[in-house]
Amino acid sequence: MLLGLLVASSLWIWIDSDVAKPKKNLTEEEYIEETLKRLGYPDGDSSGGGLSVDGAIYVPIKGFFARQTENPFGVFRTGRFNGYHSGVDVEISPSDMDKDVPVYSIYTGTVASVGNVSGYGGVATIWHRLGDSQVLGVYGHLRLRDIKISRGQKVKSGEIIGYLGANYSSETDGERKHLHFGINKSGEKSVLGYVDTKEDLKDNWLDPAKFLRGVGAKEVSNIN
Repeated sequence: MLLGLLVASSLWIWIDSDVAKPKKNLTEEEYIEETLKRLGYPDGDSSGGGLSVDGAIYVPIKGFFARQTENPFGVFRTGRFNGYHSGVDVEISPSDMDKDVPVYSIYTGTVASVGNVSGYGGVATIWHRLGDSQVLGVYGHLRLRDIKISRGQKVKSGEIIGYLGANYSSETDGERKHLHFGINKSGEKSVLGYVDTKEDLKDNWLDPAKFLRGVGAKEVSNIN
C-alpha cells in the first residue's frame, strides 16, 4: 500500500509493510519507476510513447512533475472510484488553495468537449495531433463557469483553458482541489478516470508524466 510520496532533495517512498530504501546513484525518476514496478504498476514508455511533437509542448499545470504525490498513473483504487487510474493527479500547494490556479493546453489542438461530468465537476477535452496519431487530452476538476474554450475551438500550446475548481465543492464534484490529467490514445472520446484492467490501461492510455518528460515538455513557469 502506497502511503506517501515526497519529492525534495531526495526521494523516499514508504510502504506500510516495509520501508523501501532507495538505491544509490538512482535519479528521482529512476527510483519512482523501480518502486512502481515492484508494486506491480503497469509498464510505460518513457520515450514519449513513440509520438512526435512539432513545436512547443507544455505541462498542463505548475509543478506538474513534482506534485504527483497521491494518485499516479496506473495505481489501483477501490471506493468511490474503482480500477486502474488512467491519468495522473497533480496536487496544489496550500498557498494556492484559495487562489485561481490556471490549467494550460499542453499542445495545439481542437476542443472535443466541455461540460460537467460525474466524479470530476468541470472537464475539458482536447484532440491533440502528435505525428500521425491523434490523442485526447483530458483536463479534469475545472471550474466550469470559467472554462475559456468551447467545443470545436482551435487552441494553442500553453493557452489557458480554465482554472481548477474549489476544494471539495460542486465544482470538483466533491473532490479535493487538484488536476486530473489523462491522455487517451485510442482515438475515442473517453474521459474515464479509472479502467477495469491493466490491458485496457496499456492499450488505450498513455502515462502523461512519462510522455511529457519524453517529449521535453516545458514547465508552466516558463510559458511567456
